[in-house]
Amino acid sequence: MDNVNQDILVSNCEKQADIFKILGVLWSRKLVIILFTVAISFLGGLYAYLAQPWWTSNATVTTVRPYDFSSIKKAIVNYYVVSKSEHTSLNQLNDTFDREKVFRLFLNEFNSYNNKITFLKSSSTIKADMKANKIETDEAKVRFYNGWVEKIQSSLLDEKRKDIYQLSFQSKTKQSSALLLSDYIDFISERVSNDVFKNISSEIGNKKNMLAVELSQLEEQAKNKRLNSLKFTKYSYDIAKAADVSKPIPLLSDGSPFSIEIGSKGLAEKERLLKNMDSLDLFEPRIQTVKNDINLLDNIKLNDINHVSPFAYLKSVSQPLGKDKPKRGLIVLVSIFLGMVLGSVFVLGNALIKDEL
Repeated sequence: MDNVNQDILVSNCEKQADIFKILGVLWSRKLVIILFTVAISFLGGLYAYLAQPWWTSNATVTTVRPYDFSSIKKAIVNYYVVSKSEHTSLNQLNDTFDREKVFRLFLNEFNSYNNKITFLKSSSTIKADMKANKIETDEAKVRFYNGWVEKIQSSLLDEKRKDIYQLSFQSKTKQSSALLLSDYIDFISERVSNDVFKNISSEIGNKKNMLAVELSQLEEQAKNKRLNSLKFTKYSYDIAKAADVSKPIPLLSDGSPFSIEIGSKGLAEKERLLKNMDSLDLFEPRIQTVKNDINLLDNIKLNDINHVSPFAYLKSVSQPLGKDKPKRGLIVLVSIFLGMVLGSVFVLGNALIKDEL
C-alpha cells in the first residue's frame, strides 16, 4: 500500500515538474508569443475595420382592427342589398375582408421569392449597389440578388400569439435598411390591396353577369308572352268581327282563350296596345327588380377608395441603433486570444523539435 502511495506521489511531482518546465519555456519565449498576439490582433482589427458593416431594421405588425375595413364595406353596401338572400355570395365576399386571411396573404406575399426579386430589381438602392460592385454577368446577377433575398425576413415573435410578426431588412447602412424595409412593406401592401380590390371587383362583376343573363331570359319570356297574347287577341278579334260583336258584352266570358266579351272594338284597341307596348315588365314583373339590382351594382364606386391596409403596425419601421456585424470589439478579443494560443503552440512546438521539453 505504501509503494502505491509512493508511486502516485512521484507521478504528481513529475507532472508538476513538466508543467513548470512548459511555463518556463513559454515565459522564456514570451516575446515570440507577444509578437504573434500583436500580429494576429492587428490582422483581426484590420479585418474588423475594413469588413462591410450590416444593419437590420425591424417592424412589428399584426392583424388590422375589425373596423379598418368599414370604409370599403360602406362603399359596396349595394352588393349586400342585392345579395342579401344569397349566403354563398355573401360568404365569398366576406372572406375577402377576413382580417386573419388578409394578414396571412400579406405574410405570404412578403416571403415570396418572386416578390423579393421583383422589388430588388426595381430598387434604386440595390441598383446602385450592383453598379458599385460591377455586377454584369447573368450568373453574377443571380448570386447578387439571391444574397439580398436572404436579407429580407419575417419571424413569429411569440409562439402563443400567431398574429404578431417581426419584419426585417438587412442592409449596408442603417439609413438604407430602414428605407428598404419601408419601401418593401409598401410594395407588398399595395400588391395585397390590389388583390383585395380585384376579388371585390370580380365578385361584383360575376353578380352583374348573372343578373344580365337573368334579365335577358326574363325579357325573352316577356316577349313570348306578349306575342302569344297578341295572337290570341287577333284570333278573338276575328271571331268578334265574324259574330258582329263590336261592343262589350257583360257576363259573356266562358273561360275560352279566344274571349270576345270586350267586343271587336275593344279587341282592336288591345291589339294596337300590344303591338306598341315597350314595357315588358307587365308580362314579367321581376324584370324591373333585376334592372334595379344591376343599377345598384353599377353605382358602386371602388375608385373612391385608394388603398386597403392588410396589417397594422405595433412598431413602425425605424433606423437600427446598432449594427449586426462586424462586432469589432469581439473580433479584436478573439484575435488576441487566437494570437496567444498560436504563439504558445509555436513556442512549444519549436521546443519539442529542439528537445527542450
